[in-house]
Amino acid sequence: MWRAIDDPEMHIFMKKWVGAAVTDQKALGGRILDSKVQRVEAQTRQRVEGKVGMGQCDGWKNVAKTSVCMSMITVEKQVSNDYLIN
Repeated sequence: MWRAIDDPEMHIFMKKWVGAAVTDQKALGGRILDSKVQRVEAQTRQRVEGKVGMGQCDGWKNVAKTSVCMSMITVEKQVSNDYLIN
C-alpha cells in the first residue's frame, strides 16, 4: 500500500475517479500517522479510564517470516478494537 501511494498512475486514478488528491508516502508515514495514533490513544484512554479491563496479545510470523503481534483489550464485556478502522 505504501508504495502504491507514490505511483503516478494511482494519483491519476484517484483524481479522475474519486476526485481526491493523494498525499505522498512521507506525509502518510509522518504527520498523518502520528495524528491518527494520538487520536486512537485518546479514544482508548477515554473508554478504559477508571474501568476494569483485560488485555490479550498473540504473536506469530507472517509468510515473509516477520514477527507480527496483535493485541486486544476487553473492558466491561466490550471489545475495544473498532477505533482501529475509524
